[in-house]
Amino acid sequence: KLTPDSAGSYVNGTWSELAPMTTPRLFFGSNILPNGKLLVLGGEYSGPNLDATFTNTGEIYDPIADSWSPIPDFPETYFGDDPTMLLPNGKVLCGYIIGAKTYLFDPKTNSWSPGGTKLRNDPSDEETWALLPDGSVLSYDIFASDSNNRGSAQKYDYRTGTWSDAGGFNAVLSTTTQGYELGPAMLLPDGRVIQVGGNENIAIYT
Repeated sequence: KLTPDSAGSYVNGTWSELAPMTTPRLFFGSNILPNGKLLVLGGEYSGPNLDATFTNTGEIYDPIADSWSPIPDFPETYFGDDPTMLLPNGKVLCGYIIGAKTYLFDPKTNSWSPGGTKLRNDPSDEETWALLPDGSVLSYDIFASDSNNRGSAQKYDYRTGTWSDAGGFNAVLSTTTQGYELGPAMLLPDGRVIQVGGNENIAIYT
């Protein structure tokens, strides 16, 4: 934890060690919940030697108590490094690494529920999600775009629990050559989203 000095300066602040997670995690989903606690889910690499397990476990950190508590496992066998997004209703939308299904985690009830099935049978592995001003979640289709040789995207409406088409363009942002890796997606001040590709391409969503 980085604590600022008495003048509020983080530059001159101090670092202190916090309680460790129950499971070591490398490349995982994380979200600050409305109550100020931290949710972490999955991990492409975990275990004593950071083996590639794609774990489906998760836990919540309480900064007041400096302690971790487990949550119920993600409903599928694997989660790994899939994207997660805190929604305006306080639930967390979570992708699925090898399928088009998505799930919702409710911190209030500590439970899981279906989050809707994505279009084009596109899994969420390696994706970068962006929260739009209306509360919907934008997702560029890495695998469907590569298969069709044309960029496509979709967005999730948390009010209806459904995914809908978000248009496309005549280029792709990642392929097997880049290991299907993707750069960041950032919401711009005017409401558009800039999606950086894993290759030389960049796309802007309006």
